[in-house]
Amino acid sequence: DVHYSYADKYYLSGSFRRDGSSVFGTDNRWGNFWSVGGKWRISGEEFLSENEIITNATLRASYGTVGNQDISWYAARGFYSSGYNYNQMPGMRPTSIPNPELTWEVSKKFDIGFDLSFLQRIHLTFDFYNEETSDALFEIPLSMTTGISKTYQNIGSIRNRGLEIAISSTNIRNKHFTWTTDFNISFNRSKVLRIDGENE
Repeated sequence: DVHYSYADKYYLSGSFRRDGSSVFGTDNRWGNFWSVGGKWRISGEEFLSENEIITNATLRASYGTVGNQDISWYAARGFYSSGYNYNQMPGMRPTSIPNPELTWEVSKKFDIGFDLSFLQRIHLTFDFYNEETSDALFEIPLSMTTGISKTYQNIGSIRNRGLEIAISSTNIRNKHFTWTTDFNISFNRSKVLRIDGENE
């Protein structure tokens, strides 16, 4: 991770990681994930430094990727089970299909936000985000003629987009009594963009 700040007004950060997981196929076990972010504390600028009403104003933005490996262990491997005898002869049958190309589900998320405070009593936070997931991991059903009922595959992409708004205020504060109020609301829309090679 790398973090940098200048004049207590401008902030930058970045991170990079490389992860490997044995739950995926031998061809695609490793994934690279990274993020960058920045923040501008507008209230630290000269044109707002003497403002007694707006006590904080900050603009934030970030973009990054993250991987998901939340599937069954050994889901990419092929297995056989014994005990399926025929005509008094020992037998085996496949119980899972190998998928050496099974790989990380990757989410790319963009977020932009704004923080605003008045008189150090009223605080407003606004965030817009857009997250797109590619190579989505799904356990899909198979024809029973294969002898196997289901398998994991990377079969599509999904988009989540929304807004989050939060307002908090300190109405009364003294050594005997404190009264605060909080309000938040969010809007989210999720859409499947592609499944198994087909566009939306």
